[in-house]
Amino acid sequence: MNVIVYGKDFPRDDVTILEEFDTVQEAIRWAKGYCSDQDMGNWDLVYIKDKNDIVVWSCYQEPMDWSDNAHEEF
Repeated sequence: MNVIVYGKDFPRDDVTILEEFDTVQEAIRWAKGYCSDQDMGNWDLVYIKDKNDIVVWSCYQEPMDWSDNAHEEF
């Protein structure tokens, strides 16, 4: 198991291992589900590093001060 999913909290500068997998595909499938089902687990960033320590997938939680409706006028 060398493919690792991390969670990062920016204000605390804290990085935690969330899960480990054998393949990148398994890790991405798990991370996508985790980010959507768990609202990213309150992490600011969830990312995956492969066996070569390269980030292969990430999801960043942005605060939305605006509407995500493209048809809404301000």
